[in-house]
Amino acid sequence: MSLVRYEDITVRTYNQAINLNTGRPNESETEDIIIQGNIQPITGEDKDLLPEGRRYTDFKSIWTDPIYPLTWDMVFTIKGDEYEVFHIDDWDSASATLPHYKAIVQRRGNGGDCT
Repeated sequence: MSLVRYEDITVRTYNQAINLNTGRPNESETEDIIIQGNIQPITGEDKDLLPEGRRYTDFKSIWTDPIYPLTWDMVFTIKGDEYEVFHIDDWDSASATLPHYKAIVQRRGNGGDCT
């Protein structure tokens, strides 16, 4: 797939394995990788699917090639702000005409208020 306009996106994944001896989480190991993707504001249709009260927070859509599968434990750095995954669409099936992943991400921090 060739994205119209793509850019480097820094992605941090967290490995939060649980120590079975104590039942408490170990210190998380992180890994930073850089992927190619397309970042867009969310559409009105996507905004309508959000829960009430969250429609005015800072959400973005990230579109990636299937070689960069998106997972729930990813944190994206976009222009210095961290975003966490809110929803993932997997369009990497045999019947997809343009295989890709789409994630809706929400800015972390003080609620991500964009007003």
